[in-house]
Amino acid sequence: MPWTIGVDAVPRIGVEAAVDRLNATDLPYRFFEDATTGRGSVLHLRYEGHYGLLTTAGSTS
Repeated sequence: MPWTIGVDAVPRIGVEAAVDRLNATDLPYRFFEDATTGRGSVLHLRYEGHYGLLTTAGSTS
């Protein structure tokens, strides 16, 4: 599968908006900056039809 480079800015949105954007495309995942935490997250559609959410670890300090 060929790679595609996105030139759009990473959206700063909430998880619900990321779900809406994922459902509006044929893409298997959506990268976004979580508006609540300010951290990068990846929302993806799992094989059984549920959503998965990958988030970056928080600071321990």
